Amino acid sequence: MQLWAETPLAGRAHLIDIDGLLRGRGTPLDHTAGPALGPDLLDAALEAQHCRVEPGDLVLVHTGWAHWYLTAEPGARAAVRAERRATGFVQSRDFAAWCWDHRIALLATDTFAVEVLPVVPESDFHASAPEDGGMMHQELIAKLGLPLGELWNLTALAADCRATGRWTSLLTVKPLNLTGGVGSPANATALR
Repeated sequence: MQLWAETPLAGRAHLIDIDGLLRGRGTPLDHTAGPALGPDLLDAALEAQHCRVEPGDLVLVHTGWAHWYLTAEPGARAAVRAERRATGFVQSRDFAAWCWDHRIALLATDTFAVEVLPVVPESDFHASAPEDGGMMHQELIAKLGLPLGELWNLTALAADCRATGRWTSLLTVKPLNLTGGVGSPANATALR
């Protein structure tokens, strides 16, 4: 994180609207259940948007989770926190391969942890991340060198993308410069 703060990220951001895709199909995500998402949804949303991710893109994934959480009843929010349950991507080599194959420079979502919580029993990373119960953060961050963004409120950006039919923007990401830091507010700004 410290190195990314010293040399901020800036580039073409590409919003992938999974929420819009599934609402359009009449099957919106049930965030109270904390569904596990696969990379197939990324490809389906890109196809519906008539777009493709280019190498070096900063990918923003809109699932609607942040908006749901911010507008949910206090009891629903408390239940999700107590059960450590959140919508996110399934811990799979297929998902890591999607990120690698598309050669993206950053992955940020509006979800709590990018990946689904709790970790799915069939996680491909139980052996490589036993202390984390099979989470894939270390696979993406340490092994792929992929910065992750969590809890980004992408609601307004997604609405503007839908309204204009334009899914890209210039994104700047300047984390706090904390010596030895491993996490920080992103201080991200999308310019359209």
